[in-house]
Order: sequence, then C-alpha cells, then structure tokens
Amino acid sequence: KMSSKPLSSLKIPRNILEKLHHHSIYKIQDLITKAPMELVKLLSIPLQKVQLIFDTCFENLAFDPTNALDLIKKNPVEEKLPNDNFDKLICEIGILRRGLLSEVCGPPGVGKTQFLTQLCITNSLIYPESSTIYIDTENNFSSKRFLEIASEKFLTKEKSEEDLIKMTKNIFVFKKFTISEFEEILRFIECEIITRNSSLLIIDSLASIVRREYSGSDSSILNERSLFLSKCSSKLKAMAEYLEVSVKIFSKFKTYVQLKFS
Repeated sequence: KMSSKPLSSLKIPRNILEKLHHHSIYKIQDLITKAPMELVKLLSIPLQKVQLIFDTCFENLAFDPTNALDLIKKNPVEEKLPNDNFDKLICEIGILRRGLLSEVCGPPGVGKTQFLTQLCITNSLIYPESSTIYIDTENNFSSKRFLEIASEKFLTKEKSEEDLIKMTKNIFVFKKFTISEFEEILRFIECEIITRNSSLLIIDSLASIVRREYSGSDSSILNERSLFLSKCSSKLKAMAEYLEVSVKIFSKFKTYVQLKFS
C-alpha cells in the first residue's frame, strides 16, 4: 500500500529524516497520523517546514484514477439523446449543494447509476473549475453512456468540443472492488479532494461492497457490517461539511409487496 512507503524514499532532508527515525517514524502512515504542531515540537523545526514534509507525503499518496476522457477513447460513440430539464431541476432543488451528504436509493434497474452519471456532468456545468471523484465498486460506470449524455448537454448549452474534453478530464473514476481497496482510498480521500479541487464525490455503491465481504445472516456479521457502514457514513458526512464538497452515496434495495385477495 502507498501509505506503507518508507519516508527514506521521499525527498526529505537527511537531518530531518534522522530525527523522524529517532521518534520511530519510518513510513508515510506513521507521519500523517501526527498533528503538525506535534511534529514541530518533536523535530524542532518551523511549522512551514513541517507543512512541506506533509505536502511531499500527500504527493506520493496520490492515487491513479482513470479519467472519463480515457474511458471514452476506449469506447467511442456518436449517438445523441433527446434534451431534458434535468439541470434546471437539480439547480432548483439544490441536490448538488456543497457540504451536503445524500443517499440515492432504489431497486435494481430503476436508473440510479444513470442519475449519478448525469450528476457528474451537471456538476461540471455548475462548477466548471472543479472536478468530480467517482468511486465505482460495481464496475457500473459506462463511458459510452457518459459520452451520450455529456455530448447532448454540452450541445444544448452551446459549449465547444474543447469544453467537453476539459470536462471529461475532470471526472476521476476510481474502481475499487474490495473492502481493503475501498478503505485505502477512503483513508486519503481528503487529500484527493483537495489535490483535485473536487466539488462532488460519488460512491457507487457503498452497500454492495460491504455485502460482498460481509455476507451471511449471522448476528456478528450483521453487526460488523453495520459498524463499518456507520463509520464510513460518519466520516463522509463530516468531510462533506468541512471540505464543502457534495457527497452522494448510491444504495440499492429490494422491495417485496404482497397483495392478498379474498
């Protein structure tokens, strides 16, 4: 894991590195758990130098997502969709308001993933200088569908092809299929949001990745699942507020309706 990378492999001055080792700080994960002022005291260096060390660590923690443009190049498409009033509705009801955590729920096949795809594009129109982070845990992100919707929206907004390309470069797709992979990206998601100037974070989906690894109906498993979801939700809610980012979590559920006729 990137957080296990030794500090000796980074561009940190030797004298500071020796002080870090003296305090049993050998890896990135050891350092980033310390508060900046704590390191100022331990290392006897100015806060500005401590910040430079943190910056070096965060640069080496940067993940390597696939942007939407690269995905589109692999799956080119020329079709167009009819126009709709989606953008206007989203603006009126404030779904993309920053600092807000929301959950998108519904049964399979109702169109939740398409809704999230449209949110990515609408967010780019509202906040053109920011980016979107899309964490895909089910391989649901469709570059073909994305380009269909994006092309139509940008056409009706009288945007240029250059604007469309810029937008696709600012949609960062992380494909994480296991709990360990998801926990790794979640641990450093604040760094990703700040580094990429993101205004929207989409998780598609949180519940499914948990069900895959916490399968079964045993009470202990259900408790572990609930604790994990609760911990993730609490962190995402707090992060949405203090980083002023809009967070959208996708969840699917099955509804069973039984009709009784006499």
